[in-house]
Amino acid sequence: MWTREEECKVVVELAWDLLKSDPEFQITDRLKNCQVNLQRWNDSVFGNVNWSLKQKRDRLQKLEVLNCLHEKGDRNTKFFHAVASQRRRRNKIVGLQSPSGEWQEDQGEIDGIILEYFGNIFKSDQSTNAEFNLEAINHRVSPDMNESLLAEFKVEELWRALKQMNPTKAPRPDGTPPIFYQKYWDIVRPEVINCVLNALNSCVMPNGLNETLKSILVEVIDESQSAFVPGRLITDNSALLKEEKEDTIKGVAVCRDAPRISHLLFANDNIVFCRATIEESNRIIKVLEDYEGDSGQRINKEKTSLFFSKNTPKEVQDQVKQRFGAQIIRHHEKYLGLPPLIGKGKRKAFNQIKDQVGRRIAGWKGKLLSNVGREILIKAVAQATPTYMMSCFKIPDSLCKELSSMMSNFWWGQKDKETKMSWISWEKLCTPKDRGGMGFRDQKAFNLALLTKQGWKIMRNQNSLVHRIFKMKYFAASSFFEAKLGNRPSYVWQSMVAAKGIIEKGSRWCVGNRESVTIWKDRWLPTPDCFKVVSPRIFYSANETVVSLINLELRS
Repeated sequence: MWTREEECKVVVELAWDLLKSDPEFQITDRLKNCQVNLQRWNDSVFGNVNWSLKQKRDRLQKLEVLNCLHEKGDRNTKFFHAVASQRRRRNKIVGLQSPSGEWQEDQGEIDGIILEYFGNIFKSDQSTNAEFNLEAINHRVSPDMNESLLAEFKVEELWRALKQMNPTKAPRPDGTPPIFYQKYWDIVRPEVINCVLNALNSCVMPNGLNETLKSILVEVIDESQSAFVPGRLITDNSALLKEEKEDTIKGVAVCRDAPRISHLLFANDNIVFCRATIEESNRIIKVLEDYEGDSGQRINKEKTSLFFSKNTPKEVQDQVKQRFGAQIIRHHEKYLGLPPLIGKGKRKAFNQIKDQVGRRIAGWKGKLLSNVGREILIKAVAQATPTYMMSCFKIPDSLCKELSSMMSNFWWGQKDKETKMSWISWEKLCTPKDRGGMGFRDQKAFNLALLTKQGWKIMRNQNSLVHRIFKMKYFAASSFFEAKLGNRPSYVWQSMVAAKGIIEKGSRWCVGNRESVTIWKDRWLPTPDCFKVVSPRIFYSANETVVSLINLELRS
């Protein structure tokens, strides 16, 4: 509001440069002086804005009461309050059993038991052999990267970082949002540059330094780590996990010439691939023991599990299990909410989605909810539940219809097994509100949209681990668009192929050197109808590229 007024700039300029010649007048003093003067100017020009807003909120609340939105209490508020209260009662710790076996209900004793328990879990043993094992780790930070990290910060970097900030988000401890510096940079520039660069270049660690590290994280962090790295998704390794588990020849490569995978790193977990032999099991155990000795951390064997291919003899499984001291997981058990294997019985693997949504809706049906409350619950909970699984797999159409039917029945107020009239079809309710619908999701279309995003990412990030593995297995001699299902495809790949047509329809080439774009097959023309050449092919072959149409000497 202030920045729209020309007079505001005059106030800032006078307040900022009031004592410019005084060397003791630091940037914090200038900011404080600006705040005081701007507040005085605001009171004289706009008045007490906070008081005006409070009046309008009170007026709005009275209108809502008159409109019966809160008559006898809001039913949605009662429902959500009751749910929160029930959860609080259910999660309340009344007492704990101490290590000596005594039951304690005193709050002080409970706190002591909790602190002791987690203190023992996270206690670090002294590292004994770290230097020896560090020699086996490859260097990831190149001399050029190290030089860029050690280089002094420059004015251009400061201004670039400032422009990337959201104008009204994350105000500093002084209470000044980024828009102040962006709008009046010509006034505050010298003092801000001097203050910030001195802080950064004198080895003080402000928050902005993380941006320098962020630019090289992709190169430094191993490609098997897919979470919390820009440009990578945790679902990348979920997809690779399905490929590894469906190819049981070696257990570490999905096909010949594909990158060999020994491990995949998720957020807090590590999946290790090895042959089911005592020798290889001993090597894995030795690596884990070295890690425990170097880091002071220990592997939680209670949360460690083993998976064997179906051709592993039972006696070998028992021997490996005894060595690791871990449990063996079977076919349809879940990992990160996803089924480890998907066979022919896809409905059995995905029935958990229906069960989860069904349990939630069953708990809502007996409540007195308004249409607004039902809308929020459907959009925020019921439709959001299968999102992660839909990012990796194509959900069967019949299951999508059943989920939509459950949500439709809940929307029209069905209770128990009674039948309610659906006055409008669910397809119309899934249209945007500006077109007369309610903006609910079409589950099948949403599933395909998430898979399209995955396919586009694989196609674009050709240096990623997930792209190289999928390419060697499914389209080694062609492009992603030309890829076929192939022999024994995983269900992840089948799902991406189902969404490939959407990528083809929604993408087109931005012509650069013209050497990769074919004249007849690719979409590269600025014609909205099809973006392809529609004239008959007479002079050029089917695989001729656009570069053959250009006279490089005349540039025409």
